[in-house]
Amino acid sequence: DGSFLYQYADCYGLWQFSKTVQPISMSTLSDSSRRNTEKQNESFSIFSLPAWFRQEPVMSLEDAREELEALSYDDQIRIEREKFGMIEYPVEETPELITLALEELGEAILAIPAKKEAYEAMLFIDPEYVESEEFRLPFLRADLFNVTAAAQRIVDYWDHKVQLFGVEKGLKRHISLLDLKEEDYEALKLSGVQLLPRVDEAGRAIIFQQLKYSPRTADSMHRLQWYMVHAAIFDSVRERSTAIQKSGFVYLVMVGDSKPVTCGSDVNSIIGFESWTELRKYSRSRKHHTEFVLPMRPPMAAHCFIYNKWAVALVERILDIMGEIYRAKLCFYYNDSCREDASEMVEDDYGEKEANLIALQSYGIDREIIPTELGGDFDHDAQTFLMDRLQKDLALAGMDLDSKPGWENKLPSGLRDLLHI
Repeated sequence: DGSFLYQYADCYGLWQFSKTVQPISMSTLSDSSRRNTEKQNESFSIFSLPAWFRQEPVMSLEDAREELEALSYDDQIRIEREKFGMIEYPVEETPELITLALEELGEAILAIPAKKEAYEAMLFIDPEYVESEEFRLPFLRADLFNVTAAAQRIVDYWDHKVQLFGVEKGLKRHISLLDLKEEDYEALKLSGVQLLPRVDEAGRAIIFQQLKYSPRTADSMHRLQWYMVHAAIFDSVRERSTAIQKSGFVYLVMVGDSKPVTCGSDVNSIIGFESWTELRKYSRSRKHHTEFVLPMRPPMAAHCFIYNKWAVALVERILDIMGEIYRAKLCFYYNDSCREDASEMVEDDYGEKEANLIALQSYGIDREIIPTELGGDFDHDAQTFLMDRLQKDLALAGMDLDSKPGWENKLPSGLRDLLHI
């Protein structure tokens, strides 16, 4: 009846909102005008925060917890099974089904009445690829072989790709590191976003991201998301890409760091937005790309590691934008570096890195690929990751670094800086 799942989750503190959570409101924040850390003591005035951040959130963590508890027993079990990777891909694919669906997909695209300028341009440039099973099958899987939905996803995909990357780089088969802009390399350096080298036990790709105090733009974050999704969905190892197309993604997100927040600009720079409107616009846009544009299944779980109360307040300000389905798949943790802050949020003792590690392992993520910041063994060296990705990107384009003397001089300056060459 699923009760074992509750007992197991409660045993390790995994049930996402089983912990008693105190809502983080502006009054809570203003009560502590001085934060003590091992490094320094600094005074903080709530009035130094930008006005948009001082507004009360539409939904608090407590509201999200109550929303989850209000779901039916069956829905709660289904959501937990999804987060644990215990739900199998629901479509029984056969060669006959794939052949028929691909034929119907072509007809459905032709039947779309709206303009399809980007799609038609790419069809003219590279018809072999656009009409291939390699390209179209991930879109069918993203929509569980709903041909009409997949057709619209493909058309919207090319429109958005051209908008983000431009005509020259958008109308090509693959997205590579060379297609990013200079500002994207800076955002990549500061955000530390990586596609981890292995999938979890359920075949899901794992994206690790650190939302530290660093400036970035909405378009940069979109392009990085597109690049990471492409790297996973169109992986050169067919078995791996197929598993990811069917199983989806899991996110490991570190929000903030142990650095004390001392001014409003620190809060803004966590994600680089200067207004509540910009933050909400970006969040909605990313949600739209995930649900209706990119060839990916919806994320099955997002493990959010909170580093300080300011990061919690930021998370609360986008909870309502996420929608009920995504909120239900959030799992919150906190780390040793913010134990004083975390004690105000959570009334238990699951904050140690080892407990976080146990939690992630229970979700099917091996210790070997869990970043060291979260208690695992994977030392995610950015330079090694980027060099590996660059070699794979160029291999897809039929290029070999070893056969091109002086190739490093042709790289964008921002990418050279990241690679330290």
